Amino acid sequence: MTTQTLQEHLLYGLTLVGRAVPKHTSLPILSTICFTIEDNQLRLAATNLELAIAHRIAVQPNGDGNWALAVPAANLVDLVKTLPPETVHLQPGEDQLALTCGSAQAQFQTFDAADFPTLADPDTAETITTLRAGDLARALRHVTLASSDDASHTVLSGIRLRVDHNNTLILDAADGFRLAQYHAPIGDCIKESTLIVPGSALAELCRILTKVDPEMDVTLSTTHAGNRVHIHLGDTLVSAALVDGNYPDLDRIIPEAYTTRAIVTRTTLLQAVDRARIFARDHGKLVKLAVDPGAMFALVVAAEADAGGQGETQLTATVKGDALELYCNVDFLREQLKAMDVANVILDFEQPLKPFALYGEDDAAFKSVIMPMHTGRQQAD
Repeated sequence: MTTQTLQEHLLYGLTLVGRAVPKHTSLPILSTICFTIEDNQLRLAATNLELAIAHRIAVQPNGDGNWALAVPAANLVDLVKTLPPETVHLQPGEDQLALTCGSAQAQFQTFDAADFPTLADPDTAETITTLRAGDLARALRHVTLASSDDASHTVLSGIRLRVDHNNTLILDAADGFRLAQYHAPIGDCIKESTLIVPGSALAELCRILTKVDPEMDVTLSTTHAGNRVHIHLGDTLVSAALVDGNYPDLDRIIPEAYTTRAIVTRTTLLQAVDRARIFARDHGKLVKLAVDPGAMFALVVAAEADAGGQGETQLTATVKGDALELYCNVDFLREQLKAMDVANVILDFEQPLKPFALYGEDDAAFKSVIMPMHTGRQQAD
């Protein structure tokens, strides 16, 4: 029996699920992509146990019967990339999969699909809510960069998702030096829930969402065991193991007051930060923000290099409150500005060594907080 599908469909599916294949693993089965033919559909699946991605493709089977094989991912994906945009024929055999496309032929040794980790059936999961793909993508773009990549901080390596009856999905991320919070609109709240999802898994989901219709419905659900979250969008399923632990109360960290406020064009500030980063990258990533409502240029962005040299950009900004000067990590500020999609941003400061808030002038959905960096100069002041 032979199964047929288009090269572009097969490549899209393999590339998609291949993001869940671990780069290094002691379990050979995890380096494979599982092929399952059932009901005129090809289901591709891959997992690193924490993250699993599955994708369905409509196929034309010649002959009767279903089959399943686990195929090593690396060579398979690389080969399919080189194939012409024609029909691909897949022929299962004993411990191998034969592939033909035009004049190209290949055989791959396979593993028994029975050894592939069982993925929880999304049809038996408990639905929490639905939301638009575009809304979820925008939320993840704003918060995923703030989750910790430090394996010793297990809870902070996750992003907290809170679904409430106010028809809002609140996403929280923090790494101990910055935090990001986003309020995304959802459909009906079917079940109030609080989940901590690995930030790495949601970063992969964010990449997938950029390639789908922003109006597509995305369904969030959990397994009955309550240990995994399913994100279902069209023919694709992303599943992630939930993180155990108590997430910090970020609402208490977000400043409620300010002594100095600066409003500036986002792109102008981002350009100034990019210039400062040239000098700051070998000087502890320190960038100085100087705010002075009485100056001709009310906001100055500056940095110095270890090997000598410095650069600064003087910006026109709307400022009220006290003059203030602080230092922060240039990458934290830059990454957050790049993720935002507003015309003007607001920076709210309280004191040079207290966290400051960054958010859009007309964007009540998002707020981020960045910790300043302590320097000897501030101590001297």
